[in-house]
Amino acid sequence: MRQNREGEAAAKPRLSGERRLGGNLALPCVVLAVTFLLSGCASVHSAPEPSPSSQAKTRPTLLSIDVQPLQGSIPSSDREPNPRAKVLIFLGCECPISDYYGPEINRLCNAYGPKSVDFYLIYEDVDLPPDKVRSHAKAFGFGCPVVLDPHHALARKVGAVATPEAAVVGPDDALLYRGRIDDQFVALGQQRPAAIHHDLRKALDEYVAGRPISVPRTRTIGCAIEQ
Repeated sequence: MRQNREGEAAAKPRLSGERRLGGNLALPCVVLAVTFLLSGCASVHSAPEPSPSSQAKTRPTLLSIDVQPLQGSIPSSDREPNPRAKVLIFLGCECPISDYYGPEINRLCNAYGPKSVDFYLIYEDVDLPPDKVRSHAKAFGFGCPVVLDPHHALARKVGAVATPEAAVVGPDDALLYRGRIDDQFVALGQQRPAAIHHDLRKALDEYVAGRPISVPRTRTIGCAIEQ
């Protein structure tokens, strides 16, 4: 509308001037002016709109906190929508209970990786050099990404207090489950022959099936994370 008002104001002096010269040239001038304005408006309104993908917003992920990636790809931001959940398993190189669960961690990664669940192993060793952490992960054959959390920032973020402790977070990084992998360890030094409740597997099965996680918190038996 602003363009039209300015165009009309500019056309009036030419129209009155043409009338004084003869009157018959006024109509072609008006037609040219209107054609110019319409073509200008058409060019403005025909500009392509940004595609939905170009309008997608990025946001920092939970793993963009102060951690040190040691193995595998660690996303620093997500482009919405991201349908995958994350499982963070907190470990310690010198924790015997963490070592005991090494084979089960590999089984979990292999079982749920194809089901839109990403696994990350978070080492909470403060004084160990990264090379030793890499060697520990290699010795257990861990294939999923490995992260060193030297200042316990990620552990504090999700509330992990011991190793091995698991945290399941949704695509929006909301905490869905935190606690033990299973209940084979009853207390420090007390171990069942086999687990009765496979808590992490149950939580992941419920998540994959689209159901609410029925037991979102369990108590972890393991080595304390020194805060």
